[in-house]
Amino acid sequence: MDVRLGRQYRSWMVALLPLTLGLGTLVLWVRASRWPRRLERDGVRLRNGRFVRWKEITRIGVTKREFDEETVNLDLYFADGSARVPVRHLQDGERIAAAVRRHYPRKCTDRKVSLSDTPGGIAALG
Repeated sequence: MDVRLGRQYRSWMVALLPLTLGLGTLVLWVRASRWPRRLERDGVRLRNGRFVRWKEITRIGVTKREFDEETVNLDLYFADGSARVPVRHLQDGERIAAAVRRHYPRKCTDRKVSLSDTPGGIAALG
């Protein structure tokens, strides 16, 4: 299953290109390098090219918003690092998160955040 960046994230990358002389776009691109590019039968291919097998993932951290239980992030932990599934920044992010959770229902640990903890604060509602 391919994992695509969401429209809003791509729009920010394009908008920041001329405004920051490419530096803002570079920061967003580097930030996304630890995000999944593809979910495969045997594991996860990250945007930086690394492949992590499902059996190498030791734990999945789930960050949810406090008021509506919406998943904000999934953090995949493995022996020598971690990867993030930023649900709101991905096209079909909830579907991607559900596919990851199906592999590890017992390894998920929840963490709740309030509106003030989410990027954009109250603007995250919209």
